[in-house]
Amino acid sequence: MKKQFKQIKKLNKRDNGDVAKALCKLAEEFGELAQVINKTIGRKPHSLSSKEIQENIIEECADVIQNVFCIADKRGIAYKEIKKALIVKNKKWKKVLKDR
Repeated sequence: MKKQFKQIKKLNKRDNGDVAKALCKLAEEFGELAQVINKTIGRKPHSLSSKEIQENIIEECADVIQNVFCIADKRGIAYKEIKKALIVKNKKWKKVLKDR
Protein backbone atom coordinates (compact mmCIF):
# COMPACT_ATOMS: atom_id res chain seq x y z
CA MET A 1 0.00 0.00 0.00
CA LYS A 2 2.95 2.31 0.56
CA LYS A 3 3.71 2.20 -3.17
CA GLN A 4 0.12 3.10 -4.03
CA PHE A 5 0.20 5.96 -1.52
CA LYS A 6 3.31 7.33 -3.27
CA GLN A 7 1.54 7.04 -6.63
CA ILE A 8 -1.42 8.98 -5.30
CA LYS A 9 0.92 11.69 -3.96
CA LYS A 10 2.32 12.10 -7.50
CA LEU A 11 -1.15 12.23 -9.01
CA ASN A 12 -2.25 14.75 -6.40
CA LYS A 13 0.37 17.19 -7.67
CA ARG A 14 -1.60 17.39 -10.93
CA ASP A 15 -4.93 17.86 -9.13
CA ASN A 16 -5.70 21.44 -8.15
CA GLY A 17 -8.65 20.45 -5.96
CA ASP A 18 -8.60 21.23 -2.27
CA VAL A 19 -9.44 18.98 0.68
CA ALA A 20 -13.12 19.95 0.57
CA LYS A 21 -13.41 18.82 -3.05
CA ALA A 22 -11.52 15.63 -2.23
CA LEU A 23 -13.92 14.95 0.65
CA CYS A 24 -16.89 15.39 -1.69
CA LYS A 25 -15.31 12.89 -4.09
CA LEU A 26 -14.80 10.45 -1.20
CA ALA A 27 -18.47 10.81 -0.27
CA GLU A 28 -19.44 10.07 -3.87
CA GLU A 29 -17.28 6.94 -3.98
CA PHE A 30 -18.54 5.77 -0.59
CA GLY A 31 -22.09 6.18 -1.87
CA GLU A 32 -21.26 4.02 -4.88
CA LEU A 33 -19.86 1.36 -2.55
CA ALA A 34 -23.06 1.51 -0.50
CA GLN A 35 -25.14 1.06 -3.67
CA VAL A 36 -23.24 -2.09 -4.59
CA ILE A 37 -23.55 -3.47 -1.06
CA ASN A 38 -27.29 -2.77 -1.21
CA LYS A 39 -27.42 -5.16 -4.16
CA THR A 40 -25.91 -7.93 -2.03
CA ILE A 41 -28.50 -7.55 0.73
CA GLY A 42 -31.54 -7.27 -1.53
CA ARG A 43 -32.22 -3.56 -1.00
CA LYS A 44 -31.49 -2.72 -4.62
CA PRO A 45 -32.68 -4.87 -7.54
CA HIS A 46 -30.08 -5.93 -10.07
CA SER A 47 -29.31 -8.41 -12.82
CA LEU A 48 -25.60 -8.82 -12.11
CA SER A 49 -23.91 -12.10 -11.39
CA SER A 50 -22.28 -12.62 -8.00
CA LYS A 51 -18.90 -12.33 -9.75
CA GLU A 52 -19.85 -8.97 -11.27
CA ILE A 53 -21.07 -7.71 -7.90
CA GLN A 54 -17.83 -8.83 -6.24
CA GLU A 55 -15.79 -7.07 -8.94
CA ASN A 56 -17.84 -3.90 -8.39
CA ILE A 57 -17.28 -4.08 -4.63
CA ILE A 58 -13.53 -4.46 -5.16
CA GLU A 59 -13.48 -1.49 -7.54
CA GLU A 60 -15.49 0.73 -5.19
CA CYS A 61 -13.35 -0.25 -2.18
CA ALA A 62 -10.28 0.74 -4.20
CA ASP A 63 -11.93 4.06 -5.09
CA VAL A 64 -12.66 4.77 -1.42
CA ILE A 65 -9.09 3.92 -0.35
CA GLN A 66 -7.67 6.01 -3.18
CA ASN A 67 -9.71 9.01 -2.10
CA VAL A 68 -8.84 8.59 1.58
CA PHE A 69 -5.16 8.55 0.61
CA CYS A 70 -5.74 11.63 -1.54
CA ILE A 71 -7.18 13.51 1.43
CA ALA A 72 -4.39 12.35 3.72
CA ASP A 73 -1.78 13.59 1.25
CA LYS A 74 -3.55 16.91 0.78
CA ARG A 75 -3.41 17.33 4.58
CA GLY A 76 0.30 16.49 4.66
CA ILE A 77 -0.18 13.15 6.37
CA ALA A 78 2.52 10.57 5.63
CA TYR A 79 1.83 6.93 4.91
CA LYS A 80 3.73 5.86 8.04
CA GLU A 81 1.37 7.98 10.15
CA ILE A 82 -1.66 6.26 8.66
CA LYS A 83 -0.06 2.85 9.13
CA LYS A 84 0.73 3.63 12.78
CA ALA A 85 -2.81 4.84 13.41
CA LEU A 86 -4.24 1.71 11.78
CA ILE A 87 -2.17 -0.50 14.06
CA VAL A 88 -3.56 1.33 17.10
CA LYS A 89 -7.12 1.23 15.75
CA ASN A 90 -6.89 -2.49 14.97
CA LYS A 91 -5.69 -3.23 18.51
CA LYS A 92 -8.66 -1.30 19.90
CA TRP A 93 -11.07 -3.07 17.55
CA LYS A 94 -9.62 -6.45 18.50
CA LYS A 95 -10.18 -5.64 22.18
CA VAL A 96 -13.77 -4.58 21.51
CA LEU A 97 -14.45 -7.81 19.61
CA LYS A 98 -12.80 -9.88 22.32
CA ASP A 99 -15.09 -8.31 24.92
CA ARG A 100 -18.19 -9.38 22.99
